[in-house]
Amino acid sequence: MYSWEIFQAAYQAASKEAKVLVDSESIGDCVSVSITKNHLDSSHSAKLMRIVSLITMNVVTVEEAEQEMLRLAIPQGKTVLTDLLTCVGIHPQISTTITTPDISTAIPTPTKPLSQIRTMANDMNRSQQSKEAVYSTTQEAILKSTWSTSKEQQ
Repeated sequence: MYSWEIFQAAYQAASKEAKVLVDSESIGDCVSVSITKNHLDSSHSAKLMRIVSLITMNVVTVEEAEQEMLRLAIPQGKTVLTDLLTCVGIHPQISTTITTPDISTAIPTPTKPLSQIRTMANDMNRSQQSKEAVYSTTQEAILKSTWSTSKEQQ
């Protein structure tokens, strides 16, 4: 499909995320799982790893990879490829057209305006603007008044 030189050039030009994925064991682990799951011959392992790596680095498209799977006579090639790409975290572009709902119609709009959120800063500004009397006290004064009130009641 592609030579080692093309692979190396693609690797050098790949994004950091793609390089991390190609360097990790994720692709190999996913290929092993896919071979077991789909009852494939283990001789396909290196071919599948190469195909997934090339897709990861954007060298080939999913459609080109599907054609390569057919050429290599890998049974259930499209299913295997979709499973592999999902396993490594690449969401393949499906060649069929999918309609998605318009997001703007799915989000409800409020019928009443939302009330303003009260914050301490807003409350302080209101109290300074309205010249309301603000009383302050200390814990000691509160305790004395509470203590003297309770003694008077006894």
